[in-house]
Amino acid sequence: MTATPSIAVGYASESGNAETLARHLTQLLHDQFQQQLPSQTPAITCLSLDDLAAQVAHADILLLISSTYGAGDIPSNGGHFLSELKAKRLQVQEKQMAVLALGDRAYDSFCQAGRDLYRLLAEQGAHVLVPLFEADTSFQPTYNQWLSRLLPRLGLAVPEKLLAFSKTYSAREPFLATLTHQHRLTSATADKDVRHYVLNISGAGIHYQAGDSIGVMPVNSRQRVDEVLAAAGLQGNEYCRRADGHDGPVAELLSRHIELTTPGQTMLQWLAEITGAEWLQALLHPSQVQALCQFQFTADLAEVLRRVAGQVDPLQLLARQSGLLPRYYSLSASPLSHPDELHLTVATLSYSKQGATVQGTASGWLASLPLGAKVPVFLQPSPLFRLPEDPDRDVIMIGPGTGIAPFRAFLHEREQLQAGGRNWLFFGERHRASHYLYQADLLRWQLRKELTRLDLAFSRDQEESVYVQHLLLQHAAEVFAWLENGACLYVCGDKTRMAADVDRALRQVLVEGGGMSVADAGRYLLRLRMEKRYLRDVY
Repeated sequence: MTATPSIAVGYASESGNAETLARHLTQLLHDQFQQQLPSQTPAITCLSLDDLAAQVAHADILLLISSTYGAGDIPSNGGHFLSELKAKRLQVQEKQMAVLALGDRAYDSFCQAGRDLYRLLAEQGAHVLVPLFEADTSFQPTYNQWLSRLLPRLGLAVPEKLLAFSKTYSAREPFLATLTHQHRLTSATADKDVRHYVLNISGAGIHYQAGDSIGVMPVNSRQRVDEVLAAAGLQGNEYCRRADGHDGPVAELLSRHIELTTPGQTMLQWLAEITGAEWLQALLHPSQVQALCQFQFTADLAEVLRRVAGQVDPLQLLARQSGLLPRYYSLSASPLSHPDELHLTVATLSYSKQGATVQGTASGWLASLPLGAKVPVFLQPSPLFRLPEDPDRDVIMIGPGTGIAPFRAFLHEREQLQAGGRNWLFFGERHRASHYLYQADLLRWQLRKELTRLDLAFSRDQEESVYVQHLLLQHAAEVFAWLENGACLYVCGDKTRMAADVDRALRQVLVEGGGMSVADAGRYLLRLRMEKRYLRDVY
């Protein structure tokens, strides 16, 4: 390339994978242009597709990465862009483009959002740099293949190493790790059952870093499988062929490949068309989104089978039910301190469904396993949740509940590296006496001066609840001073409430501790994000 066109990297991301790859691509392009063509380094921006919609006119090259959500929909941070594109209100003619679509072959709508973007851009006159690439849940190899085609089209040689993924295991082809240890972290009388698991991965070739997660492919309980077989009137040896490529005796599919707790929307839509059932058609009406969500939460697959008994072939219904998805857990130890091991911190979920107490599919299964059992796992890299490259930089970690997991890994790693930077942890749970996770580890790190500050919020040990966000405000001036001194800030845990509460508290910290206006506080946090000093792993 002889010119220096501007490049816009856009993402539509639901779980974070598309955004992770988009930010990696942005950094890779910047580094490679600087190394190979420093005088031709273009302006490169990385935005969600919705934010990119207002900037399209200023970009010469569009590099888009999109996952697919629900029944073929684009994630929420790409909906506006797609609507504008469909309405032909975006100036894409004569621009160059490439699209990487992420999806899951277990669903009929595999990569549909990415396909829609690619088709509409091409139809409206954008020039194709490389053909559409479609990646399954194990997206790393496809991403690297896409880069190998894309970089030469941008005038860059392909570097010897792209994204350094370890040996490729996936949800379809996991590694069978061995459970070597488990113990309960909360007391026997606690109302939460949180456990620590150790998996041996010797010989796997899995190379992870502190901050990464692991995908676990669970197995449905024998009781749930038997309930579904009884509701379907099946023996278990009947042959079933699924659209996701899994086929075999139905009992085996129910055990390892079919979601049994939540009726899938695609299956329900098919069922409504086949049976004409008024209750299903009413439930699936666009105005009944909340009612549908409530039904999916309270009913299970066996209940659906009982309600349509005699109206459909149960094998056809099971062939269309959603696949059993992996569950992801942040790793809670560093490979520097525990080579050939994966440490997990898992809360055993328990909830009421149809009047019965039900355990979480994966967490309940893990809790039931004997030592020596095999656990199917694969690595989920988290390149946007890493310790700073400079070990002398301070870190502030906010991780209530099982959100402490990656910070235990961080502290192990900082200890092994003899990092000079200070470490400040905010941790919260319900009761000190029964819910203090990793108390011995934290006290040891305090005594060894590895943990500079430890602030604890046990919400139910006093009349008025205290959470980690309250502690942040209590120490606003000190938190601000650490940030001004260059500290990196990390948040891990509940996305629904905690992460939003902490974000609001951080803005107030900047107002109270830094004397900023609310607007300036928002801009300050945005700058921290852009500098990779405010990183979140929320779920």
